[in-house]
Amino acid sequence: MTALPTNLALVGEDLARATLRDVRRSAKRRRVVTVALVLALLVVTATAAIANGWLLSETPTVQAVPSLGPENGTATHTLLSGLGPEGRVLTSSTSAGGGVCITLTVYTTQCVPTFKQGQMVNWVISPSGPGTALVWGIVRAEVTAVQAVSASGDSAVARVANDGFYVELPGSPDHLVIQLSSGDSEVVPLVPCPPFDPNCTN
Repeated sequence: MTALPTNLALVGEDLARATLRDVRRSAKRRRVVTVALVLALLVVTATAAIANGWLLSETPTVQAVPSLGPENGTATHTLLSGLGPEGRVLTSSTSAGGGVCITLTVYTTQCVPTFKQGQMVNWVISPSGPGTALVWGIVRAEVTAVQAVSASGDSAVARVANDGFYVELPGSPDHLVIQLSSGDSEVVPLVPCPPFDPNCTN
């Protein structure tokens, strides 16, 4: 009669040890699963950060005029050549920050970060001989023709190609008339100053 309680006690101890082992294994499995989830989240976050350039300190750039070429800051693209009696050349290059710089032979390079919303043309006005002005710059792909008009009403049709334009105009330039591929036209005042001018309030 005394063996039964002893056996019951042994069985109880075995059950207690088994239960404790199960609890420990369950807790260990939960820790492993938790660590795996945390590592997975870290991998996803790091991958997204690298893709967006955060971990590499890269700043996304915006290309001002896509058809002008890659943003490498060194390549130069000829937009127009044989301009005027001097045979000037209009070229463009793109900066690492996404801006566009344009250069006309013997004139200072002019740079612009990007077109403003709704803006179709960026221009530069340069004097060229007595009573003559040069108007040159870049246009959006939608622009098919450009005409310059002076304050006295004289006009001249610009050469337009490769997103660049150039025109020689007698008198003081007053405005541009641009034709768009949609068939519409726009009048663009050239005064008080061109958008390249950092002091321009247009």
